[in-house]
Amino acid sequence: MGLFSRKKEKKEAAEIPQLPKLPPLPFQNTNKIQDITAYNTENSYNSTILPSFPNSNLGNKINQSAIKEAIGSSESNKLEDEEEFSQMTPSIIPQIPQSRPRSLEISDWQNQNTETRVKKAEPIFVKLEKYEGALSTFNEIRLRIGEIDSMLKDIREVKKREETELEEWENEIETIKARLDQIDKEMFNRL
Repeated sequence: MGLFSRKKEKKEAAEIPQLPKLPPLPFQNTNKIQDITAYNTENSYNSTILPSFPNSNLGNKINQSAIKEAIGSSESNKLEDEEEFSQMTPSIIPQIPQSRPRSLEISDWQNQNTETRVKKAEPIFVKLEKYEGALSTFNEIRLRIGEIDSMLKDIREVKKREETELEEWENEIETIKARLDQIDKEMFNRL
């Protein structure tokens, strides 16, 4: 039993009240209800009795198709399907106008692509001020690139010199260590 929990009350399950009976179905023709109940009460192995559908165009078609399936007349069924299909398709089918041929021969295709790629040499008109401005900026860019290139060369040369100096220093240190070891061995071995 926790400090903050409530006591659980036991409730008895109340019985579920009975539902009222459903009102009768509003069929226009009560003979059909009798046909359905008669069909349900007869033996299920008797396949000659078929249920009837409501009197409508759709109901008649469904009823006819159910009878034909039960009898097994496949030839008349095919004819009816063809008649229904012909009724469904329009008698006049408009043709879609073709604006261009659907397929091109290879020679036509190659000619078409090369013609669009190669443009005729036409004169290009540019204002003189714009041309001179573009030319001057182009020359400035060339000069700056040249300066950067020369700076990179200088930096590489300095780097090479520094690396050679560092290697020389390392070699000198190694020789000094070797001499110290030799002196150490000679002096302390004699003692």
